[in-house]
Amino acid sequence: MPINKPYANTRLTQFLTKRILELRSIKSQGDIASEAGFVNVNMLSIIKSGGTRLPIDRVPALAKALDTDPRRLLQLAVEQWVGATAARAFEEIFGTIVTLNEIGCRWRRAGQTFAVEFNHRKVDNISKAFRALVSECGLDAEVIPHALRHTGVTWAMQNDVPLWEASGYFGMSSKVLIEVYGHHHPDHLASAAASMGRKKRVAETD
Repeated sequence: MPINKPYANTRLTQFLTKRILELRSIKSQGDIASEAGFVNVNMLSIIKSGGTRLPIDRVPALAKALDTDPRRLLQLAVEQWVGATAARAFEEIFGTIVTLNEIGCRWRRAGQTFAVEFNHRKVDNISKAFRALVSECGLDAEVIPHALRHTGVTWAMQNDVPLWEASGYFGMSSKVLIEVYGHHHPDHLASAAASMGRKKRVAETD
């Protein structure tokens, strides 16, 4: 590999090249660099070409700008800095990381057009099928699809899932998550509870 591009053949540079190309109809490479917080927008080009490594502290913002899983990008960045052994440790801890983009590609290869479909036709309403399933499972008739979403969001908050991630997954704003489900989060009222155990400060007098 070229001396001035020591990281040209790493999986990170290959991933960046592919992802930036996929987004070109939506945003330019310069737009992505700006969104990621690079003062010099050319820095992303240097990283993509393998001239330097991706700083670890840039991973969250760049992942958001690329609309990709930050865990995946972090894994590739660590591989650049530490090596493949460290990257494999990520998979042992988190499991194989599959991005939503990769899932979408699998759908397209399988000929699937819609997220919910039957016999290659879009399913507009699941109410009838859901009611039949509820009956077959012997559940109360009051069980509705919204209950599944409500439970999913509740569990996400209880398990400390990042707000931006939960917001994207469940299709609701961070504001709604905080106002409606925030009380399920482990940090909710944590400061107030902790303060109850502190000793009252006594003002010093001269």
